[in-house]
Amino acid sequence: MTTKSCLFSGLIGLAFMLVILFGGLYVSKLYGNYERRTIDKHGVYSQAAIYQKTSNSKGKKVYFEYVFNGKQYSNNEQSVSLYESLTVGDVITIKLHSTEPENSYIITIAE
Repeated sequence: MTTKSCLFSGLIGLAFMLVILFGGLYVSKLYGNYERRTIDKHGVYSQAAIYQKTSNSKGKKVYFEYVFNGKQYSNNEQSVSLYESLTVGDVITIKLHSTEPENSYIITIAE
């Protein structure tokens, strides 16, 4: 293998790794936006309560639970600002999908 072909192979490998690293984050963000738009289109508002907060090397999460049509659901959001502004037991407003109520996100923090 010549020096040029080794260099070319190395650059292709580096480009591939960068696409995986940064492309994965981009695709994840696009999916999150799509999910929220779907909830917005078919959503209803409800109240939820914060029941847990976690912080680790992967980020800070807030866990909330709510009741819709007599059934209890739970979900979480990863957000530093929510983690810092909420405490366990706080009541929040969420928007959830009317036919898939396990899909939801936090709208506002009730005072």
